[in-house]
Amino acid sequence: MKASLGKLILLAGIPILACVGCIRPLYSDHQIVICGKQPPKICGPCDPAIEANLTTNLWAPQPFLGSAVEAVTVTIKSSGIQGWKNYHMNACATGVAVQRKFTSGPNLTIDLHLQSLIVQGVPIPLRGTRYMRVVIFLATTSVASAVYERTNPVIVAQGKFTWNRDGWFEIHPQKTGDVKLAPDITASKAEEVLSR
Repeated sequence: MKASLGKLILLAGIPILACVGCIRPLYSDHQIVICGKQPPKICGPCDPAIEANLTTNLWAPQPFLGSAVEAVTVTIKSSGIQGWKNYHMNACATGVAVQRKFTSGPNLTIDLHLQSLIVQGVPIPLRGTRYMRVVIFLATTSVASAVYERTNPVIVAQGKFTWNRDGWFEIHPQKTGDVKLAPDITASKAEEVLSR
């Protein structure tokens, strides 16, 4: 009887473990990075390592298989393996959305051509073209359809400042309203940013 009960508890726990991170990711302060780029050490929002580690390249589009297994990926990352480094700081980025993708997480990723980045109230210098990813976990955070339907909208995104072991900083919005269209930005302004 005890053995059957133990198996039943184990089987019941598998779907729960499989959904850890599906609703909202968990962040471990001790990441195991098997492959990828170690997170930069950052002492605070004035640390030059933030500017130095902002990516200058867009990310290659992810193959369908990678998108389809996003729920599993989030679960693994939430356990502290190949996951996100949480810097325990908030960030706010304004930029042109140049790539967007829905995955099975269910997540929406938006890659921004940055116009500005503020971390803990400190503006980060942007010399040259810089990009940053916004990862929206749609089970807890929703966005207006214009954010992902318009071509190259200028958006403002705020949330948790993190590092992805794939080698870039990310913003993880924490609530609905953290990602929105930038007010009073014309299409010509977006084109001006993209042409820099």
